[in-house]
Amino acid sequence: EYMGTLVSLSVSALARTLMLSSVPRRRLSSGALLRLLIGASVVGVLTSIYLLRMHLFPETGANGVCELSAVISCVTVNTSAYSLLFGIPVAVYGILYYAVLGVGAASLIAEHSPERLQFLWLWTLAGPATVAYLVYAELMVGALCLACTVTQLLAISSFGIMSTLRSHYRLPPLRGRRDVVAVLAGVYPWLIAIGGALLVSWLVFRSPFSDAPASEATRLALVQCLNDNGVAIFWYRGCSHCDRQRALFGATFEGLALSFECTAETALCAAARIEATPTWVKFRRGTTAPRLQQATQSALEAAAEARSEGVMSIAALFEWAQCSGDATTTERRGEPRGHAKTT
Repeated sequence: EYMGTLVSLSVSALARTLMLSSVPRRRLSSGALLRLLIGASVVGVLTSIYLLRMHLFPETGANGVCELSAVISCVTVNTSAYSLLFGIPVAVYGILYYAVLGVGAASLIAEHSPERLQFLWLWTLAGPATVAYLVYAELMVGALCLACTVTQLLAISSFGIMSTLRSHYRLPPLRGRRDVVAVLAGVYPWLIAIGGALLVSWLVFRSPFSDAPASEATRLALVQCLNDNGVAIFWYRGCSHCDRQRALFGATFEGLALSFECTAETALCAAARIEATPTWVKFRRGTTAPRLQQATQSALEAAAEARSEGVMSIAALFEWAQCSGDATTTERRGEPRGHAKTT
């Protein structure tokens, strides 16, 4: 429902953009274009928030409008290795991009500023670059993200609107580095705010204190416990959440007896109804990998005692798998922000 509304709003905004673009230039209203830009920015922010939520909690989008098939899947793209850029979710950049664009357009309605207009035009140059990156990511992952396509169309439209506004106000072209520096110097408070937002995002998602490592002895003890209790993990190579989960284990991850990479174990993952990765499933004690690989879907459902989707910390796994002993206080403090939905 939410995604359907976003798609409708974005299609409407794009249609209005095309209609305005077909009107002779002398009839274009700068106010109308700026209001249209604000509307597109609002849709862009909401779509990016939707994508960020899906990145952090992939199981929430497993049965959403974006999940039409294995090829048309927002979750697949939005949890891949390409969903992170310099350690920050790409969706966060989308929120910042459209927020700056919307606020800038609103400020231009209130007060015309050539420097701000030039800056926003420079800002929208990131749009086509982002589109190229997202298309490349989809090609590499082998899946199409409909919500990402919405943001791509909005980014291209925003660049077109800003280019039209530059022409409308007959602003001089930026001929070199000196002109660009002059424009940026005129909007330095904006640059400080943008830099601060990126720094906060980095601290939230990449803080060195966020994933304090467990000791090797603790990790080895957990691996032994998971093997003894019949706990399996289903994951994809290239999935950013799976990479985080594996990083918490380090080299001890290879010691998990029931570790299934879903590209290689397609049939097993389908039979186990794996909709988001990583997924932890607790089977009966004594369960072996060959037994799971040969089991039917009904047999797998009967053997499963508990399930958890999302990244789980070492401490959380100790508790969830009912292992004897506890993780250290440091490990509890280092529990990552990945969501774990248990049943």
